[in-house]
Amino acid sequence: MSSLENKLKKLEKTLLAGPREISVYDDMPYAIYLYLPEEEWTLRNEIEGLIIRLSHNGKQVSVISFEKVLWELIRNVESIDSGEGLNALIEQETSMGFSEAQKTIQKYLSGELYGNSEISIIDAIEKHAKTLDPQKDVIFLMHAGALSPHMYHISSMAERMQDRKIAIPVIIFYPGTKEGTISLRFMDLRDKEPTGNYRIKIFGDEA
Repeated sequence: MSSLENKLKKLEKTLLAGPREISVYDDMPYAIYLYLPEEEWTLRNEIEGLIIRLSHNGKQVSVISFEKVLWELIRNVESIDSGEGLNALIEQETSMGFSEAQKTIQKYLSGELYGNSEISIIDAIEKHAKTLDPQKDVIFLMHAGALSPHMYHISSMAERMQDRKIAIPVIIFYPGTKEGTISLRFMDLRDKEPTGNYRIKIFGDEA
């Protein structure tokens, strides 16, 4: 059994044990699964097997792709305001550079641009979670690499989901490396400061 398979087995055992084993906080049943960015395609293959095994034991996994959410939000923004969205981003990057276009995408994904218009990553997760049962359902947030280099701060997701009272167990699959006790460097980008969250468990960092 490979190291990745072994680490996923530990996650599987925890998920089958129920939400209380994921976190000591009843209102925060979330965790991070840390893996190296170069393991992305291997992980995706292993996740398929994990989902099947969990289903055989009464768990239903919903996969939410950050990549798909990103493009859906851009389309939704454009449907609200024709002056925003994909074409506007292309024009902005052409005239002002990628850094400025990335700042605009950050506003889309965080919901900052339209406030309470229910357009943000957290809104997309919350909408899906409302249809699920905390005792049998689990959400896997995957393909976070689509948000690199700096389109969205994943480190803040747990608090935002807690604020929305999302009670479904959520595993955030995080491509990166660990530094120190709890700090994570997204995509192992050397120009990005490592971030940390003291309140949720990190899987995948076992030796």
